[in-house]
Amino acid sequence: MEKFLSRLRFMYGPLYARHFKNVFLHIVLALLPIACSNYEQNDSKVKLLLFKYSPGRSAPKEDYFDSVRFEKIIKQGINGDTIQIDVEVGQSGCLGFTGDIKVQNDSLILLYSTPGDTACATLERYDLSFKILDRSKRDYKVGLGYVY
Repeated sequence: MEKFLSRLRFMYGPLYARHFKNVFLHIVLALLPIACSNYEQNDSKVKLLLFKYSPGRSAPKEDYFDSVRFEKIIKQGINGDTIQIDVEVGQSGCLGFTGDIKVQNDSLILLYSTPGDTACATLERYDLSFKILDRSKRDYKVGLGYVY
């Protein structure tokens, strides 16, 4: 680079060489965050591919005050690089859900939340389905968490 700048100084003068150096430095500094952010996104070995939910059936009357009682993982399957986990949870009958995952050490935590604050008087059992890409192929302990 120094040899190139000395040739620029010789051909066009010192002012042009300094200007070229500043422009080059600004271009590198502008592109650096973009390159780093792409690297971080591609480095992730575990990510959520698909989350979907479907309303199940009405909950029994005895579960109305203890909705956590029937939060349970009902099916877990591994197919190549993907993990499919189906969960049954109890929530108000008028809600929608959003899902996410979090990896901590050897645990895979399935997170779900209800984006709205509208609730009904009925309690429903919902089936939540998480499809996860896992390039690390580790054996995770699976947990479930509600995000408020």
